[in-house]
Amino acid sequence: MNREYLKGVNFERKMVEKFSEDGFIAMRIAGSGRYSELLPDILVMKNGVVMSIQCKATKQDKIYISRGVENFRKFKEIAQIRCFFAVKFIRKDVRFYALEKINENIDINEPYLNYEDVVGEF
Repeated sequence: MNREYLKGVNFERKMVEKFSEDGFIAMRIAGSGRYSELLPDILVMKNGVVMSIQCKATKQDKIYISRGVENFRKFKEIAQIRCFFAVKFIRKDVRFYALEKINENIDINEPYLNYEDVVGEF
């Protein structure tokens, strides 16, 4: 299997595990990018609130996601739920970025939410 693909899958699985350990229902949507570009990588639920997460990992200080943003916005329009990008920059904790605040890329120096900020919404 492609090394980049496996890196992404492992990141998604770790995120599902983290949310699950903290009492959320969390599920990975296998093949989300391959079979439907609109589906997010992860759905997370608790207390009647649902959110979707697109996971990205990079060795760079910037990640280009223009097509991903467009598709994620279409998903949000249909689903009407909170949507975040979870980005793992090398040697940094996972950072969350609300879809509404993203244009075509995410830079390591942009303001972000941490895990506690995101789960605090539940």
